[in-house]
Amino acid sequence: MLKSDKNEHNIYNIIKNSNVTQLEIYIKKNGLSIKHWSFLEINDINIIKNLIKINSSVKKIESIIRDIKVKRNNIIEIIKRNNLNELQNFIQNKRINDLKELNTKDFDILICAIDANVSIDIINYIIIQFHYDTFNYYIDNKNVVHDYRRPPLFYALSNNNFEIANLLLEKGANINYDNGCILHQLYLNKLINDNNLIYILHNGIKRKPLIYFIIELMHLPVNNLGIELEDDDQLQSTNILFYPKDEILQFLKIIFKYYIFDNFFILNLLNAYKNKKIISIQQMNEILETKKNKIIIKDFLYKKAVYYNANSFIDIFLENELRDKSIILSKLKSYEKLGKYNVEI
Repeated sequence: MLKSDKNEHNIYNIIKNSNVTQLEIYIKKNGLSIKHWSFLEINDINIIKNLIKINSSVKKIESIIRDIKVKRNNIIEIIKRNNLNELQNFIQNKRINDLKELNTKDFDILICAIDANVSIDIINYIIIQFHYDTFNYYIDNKNVVHDYRRPPLFYALSNNNFEIANLLLEKGANINYDNGCILHQLYLNKLINDNNLIYILHNGIKRKPLIYFIIELMHLPVNNLGIELEDDDQLQSTNILFYPKDEILQFLKIIFKYYIFDNFFILNLLNAYKNKKIISIQQMNEILETKKNKIIIKDFLYKKAVYYNANSFIDIFLENELRDKSIILSKLKSYEKLGKYNVEI
């Protein structure tokens, strides 16, 4: 390999391991230099340091980035047309290794396809052709303001595409990956809805991320950021979306209704029915009480609800509370003395 070719290969490998879009913006603004507070513009400043170290040129970097973007756009357009035959022909006419190189730190072909809501046949084809062996990952399309930890399962559920979601789970996707971040991400991007929330509850989301999600639901008026805006113009300028109060409360009711009766519980009942096993009313009541204990409403939830003036939450908590209500009401009075956030939910 010629020295110039080797250098270009090294530059390409460094760029491939970066957030290409973010790098492109940084280079256009700063060139190959490290500015004060550079970490506010690019997540991994070592990318710039490494490019400087091997004597890269801005011209060569920009050329490689353009090449990567053109190749990306070509396959994105084909995927969006949702035509398996066209995709197969494209891949057969290209070297598969060249296409694998398109999967960089901020781009992934499988995620792109799931996000485009293509057929499950195309998803299966991509998984096989590109030899995906894990589905618990996310690409680095985040910036310094927002957190974009979105695994493949996130994109399936954001489209309510439960067929693809089932496929991913069957192949090892974990609904609790990265501390169950999928709930937070769907909520943060206003993509959570009754159907995908029920799906998540039925497929084993753990209690801890669920509790965090309940707390997030209390953070009105603006998403989960706890920001109070004075007028509609200010709201629009923030580009942050409201969740209607009724929608928020519906999510909470769904959690108490469906998290108790998960798939394992339902399958056990069906199995008992199939085997003609008789369950008495007393046994059923005992089972229901046991399942209800899955969501133990901790005192800190009441404390949070009081702080955020989330009176509707408190009502729902009390409806599902197993402890003596008088004890809870006494605690609520003590929490009220600690002060409140000034927006009622």
